[in-house]
Amino acid sequence: MDLSSVSEVNMLRKRILEKVKATLNEDRVYDAFFKDTYIFKIDNDKMIISCANSLSTKILEDKYNDMLLDIVNNVSGTNFKLVYGLEEDLKKQENKNKDLIKKPRFFENNYLEPAYNFDNYVVGSTNQEAYTAALYIASAPGTDYNPLFIYSQSGLGKTHLLNAIGNYIKERTPIKKILFCSSQEFIDEYIKYVNGEKTEDNLKDYILSFDILLIDDIQMLQNKTKTEEFFFSVFESLVKTNKQIVLTCDRLPNELNGLDNRLVTRFLRGLTISIQTPTAELCEEILKKKIVNSGLSIENFDEEVIKFVAFNFKNSIRNLEGALNRLIFYSSINHVSHIDMDITNDALSSLIDTKKNKSKISEQKILNAVSSYYSVSVPQITGKLKTSQVATARHVAIYLIRTMLDVSFVRIGELFSNRDHATIMYSVNKIEKMLKTDDKMLTVINKLKKQLS
Repeated sequence: MDLSSVSEVNMLRKRILEKVKATLNEDRVYDAFFKDTYIFKIDNDKMIISCANSLSTKILEDKYNDMLLDIVNNVSGTNFKLVYGLEEDLKKQENKNKDLIKKPRFFENNYLEPAYNFDNYVVGSTNQEAYTAALYIASAPGTDYNPLFIYSQSGLGKTHLLNAIGNYIKERTPIKKILFCSSQEFIDEYIKYVNGEKTEDNLKDYILSFDILLIDDIQMLQNKTKTEEFFFSVFESLVKTNKQIVLTCDRLPNELNGLDNRLVTRFLRGLTISIQTPTAELCEEILKKKIVNSGLSIENFDEEVIKFVAFNFKNSIRNLEGALNRLIFYSSINHVSHIDMDITNDALSSLIDTKKNKSKISEQKILNAVSSYYSVSVPQITGKLKTSQVATARHVAIYLIRTMLDVSFVRIGELFSNRDHATIMYSVNKIEKMLKTDDKMLTVINKLKKQLS
């Protein structure tokens, strides 16, 4: 439908309301919540609807959105997303946007990465709390927990969550203004401003015009005294007006040496959440999701390849992604359709010492085989759990690694949660004794050895 003129938009509104009234078959509800709504603006794939009052806005958004969405898209023949608001707020926001276009632009790189959202953020035990907190804040910004402070070592997904918060808010409430930047960009803008490079506008007023402030790597503010003072002033003003702040960092607030203690106490007053180093299992899930998102099939990758890449790059999701990108690129330029360990070793030789890791490949292969045979997970085998099934699987895995790879007891102890030399020897001796009297164990070991070789 061509909606280029006011009359066409008015005609569309009339047809939508007729359908709504017929669908509801309830004049009282129609008169209370629908009758006085109108189409404020159509912005690309968004239809912005002006409501009569706050109650109407909430009712339409929470109770009747699905019904209204079906009617709108059926009548218009398009696929609109609906956004609701009060006329006064919508006009203010539109005027504010027009004013900002005329002003010198701060933070020229203020844009969210659309590929980073909650849907493609893989959740596991090591990042569950951070994911839940981020989603909560995105759903109700400025109401609780200000600031949200997410910390972890580099490369574990903080920036992904920061973008996901911004993208979620932008999708659900487009009229909210979001400022996303790194702390280094914040510092650079402040320096340019105080040096007089941008004098036609007030930097603080500009930042305070935003509803959401997202800053990555806040640790860069350490020992930047003047910038810290400016940021503190901005921080206080935003919090007082219930505008949401989300910060990421590589450590806890009270470990930020050289940062104004007033800022440290403000950071701790909000919600502080950590992201831990991912498990190999979580890394496997991340790899699989990224393979699918790349338009490839999991079937094109040997399971051993997924486990190998996850194991060797589990300390950094950023490095994990880099290894996968390298592997996909290498297979593409060499016209390889199925990726096995030989291809993987060749592709990743520049990123890791694959010769040094051959024993790791074999260790992992043995652990995977034993895990599959006994239907227990690899972390259970290498961990502290002592149930009968897990203990037997652990003894078998230790025995196979020792006898098939000739790996030292010390190395095996490290692999199995830093167990001591005597414990590893005990497992090996136990299986050796069983093999002399227990035909069932002999069958298991022979079967696994045949499978592994």
